[in-house]
Parts: sequence; structure tokens; C-alpha cells
Amino acid sequence: MFWRQQVVPYFGRVHDGAFSARNSHVQFLLTLADGLGIHSVSNRTLWQGALVRAHEANVAVYDTMFVELAVREQAPLATFDSGVLKAFPSIAVRPGRLLRK
Repeated sequence: MFWRQQVVPYFGRVHDGAFSARNSHVQFLLTLADGLGIHSVSNRTLWQGALVRAHEANVAVYDTMFVELAVREQAPLATFDSGVLKAFPSIAVRPGRLLRK
């Protein structure tokens, strides 16, 4: 999820038209992402669930956006954020725990 957290918003901006997909660097990154199975998820589809989670857990919406994405993708969320780890123990894990599996 670390790499995905950084890359997916960028790809979303490509799909929204903020960057030109004709740019060779953008094309390279899109091809790389396709090969790694990375796809973009519009944050517009995550807001409602993220807002509910933020309200219920008293956690920042910014953080619950990643929680909501992890839930929808059925993937663990690697984080060092103690608030997120405490509020979402079935979703959020320390990165080292993923490496031991």
C-alpha cells in the first residue's frame, strides 16, 4: 500500500485530465502500473465511507480515505500511525508485520 498511496493519486490525475497521457514519462508510469496490477480509484467513490469511518473512530478523514481504500481493495493498510492502528486493528498493520507473512 505504500507505493500505491503515492502512485494511485497521480494516476487519478492523469485519468481526470490534469496531466497529458501523451507525455512519455506519464505513458511509462501507466505501463509500469498496469504491469504491477495497480489501478486508480477515484477519491470521489471513497468519501462517504471515509467520512463515516472518521466520525465513528474520531480519526482524520485523510487517514480514513486510505482505510476505506484498503477495505474496498481487500488489502491490509501498512502504517506507523498509532491512531489508525488503534482505531482499525483488523485493517491497519505495522509494515514489519506484512514482511513476516
